Amino acid sequence: MPKVSLPRSKAIAFIPIYLVFLFIFFEASSRLIWKLTFGVPFFSPEKMYYVFYPELKSVEKRRIPAHDGQIDILLLGGSVLNPNFGNIARVLEERIAYETKKPVRIYNLAKSAHSSADSYYKYRHLMDKHFDLVIFYHGINEVRANNVPPSVFKPDYSHYSWYKQIVLLEKNEGIIRYTTLPFTLNLLLIQVQEGLGLANTVPKHWPKPAWVEYGSSIKSAKSFEENLKKILAIAAAKQEKVLLMTFAYYVPADYTRERFTAKKLDYSIHGAPIEKWGKPENVVAGIVAHNQVIKAMSKDAKNTLFVDQDELMPKRGDYFNDICHFTYKGSEKFVDNIFPVVLRALREADVAL
Repeated sequence: MPKVSLPRSKAIAFIPIYLVFLFIFFEASSRLIWKLTFGVPFFSPEKMYYVFYPELKSVEKRRIPAHDGQIDILLLGGSVLNPNFGNIARVLEERIAYETKKPVRIYNLAKSAHSSADSYYKYRHLMDKHFDLVIFYHGINEVRANNVPPSVFKPDYSHYSWYKQIVLLEKNEGIIRYTTLPFTLNLLLIQVQEGLGLANTVPKHWPKPAWVEYGSSIKSAKSFEENLKKILAIAAAKQEKVLLMTFAYYVPADYTRERFTAKKLDYSIHGAPIEKWGKPENVVAGIVAHNQVIKAMSKDAKNTLFVDQDELMPKRGDYFNDICHFTYKGSEKFVDNIFPVVLRALREADVAL
């Protein structure tokens, strides 16, 4: 049987069609993976950030206008403000409702292990929502980002496995609505590298033991400041007040990892050892550096309120479950410390009384 072949000119003309077909096939496959695995809408791949910040979904769906007769407060922070680790949000909501006799809704975006960078990304996605007050409480989680050699550290924290993915998503936000393929391939590469131990990044949950000594250099302070500046700029554009607080912490004088594990310290529950964030002395130095940023920013920015939570919180185990998470008594004291400032801010905004 004679061999059939396309003329050379037609074969060359077929190449672009073939490449377009391949792109459509792999792009559709990529979107299908996100849809089936994470529930990302096939035709709205820009919603991919819900995979990383699912707590945003319920807030973004709500209409939150100004002067609607309801007090709307946004919480930005890590696990300390998260209801799985304390009662701060619930106590604050009840106190405001009782005092003002108005409906109160607290939108709690605080999440375990999240830093000021996460709060900036989340707040940026809420430009069309109005909050009567934004409460920002960070100081410890990004201390872990310091546990790398200076040559590895990146100001956007993309040397950290979690942020390497987030930064990639944020930088390509405009492209992802048209094609998810580059992001999917990069994400798979990151996961393969980490799975094989080839990634030069900080793991998400615990620092690398070989790198903890580098944590003595507090490289995160400048990044913390830049993230906070961006949050305050958004708040200023939206005419929202931001409550800033120093980060309260407590380290017993006799702290050791061994005594913590044996529950021989005066912490109540002994929740998380300090070593989760790095060497104890480095973690404290990082918190202190971040608190200095908070104090400076509260003086420089016009749309801020300030409470020195670290100064006001008693340094005792009946207030702390570990270095930073509060007992119920600690949660109530936390709210006691900020409540007069919160109430005054709501009165000035004419939303509460």
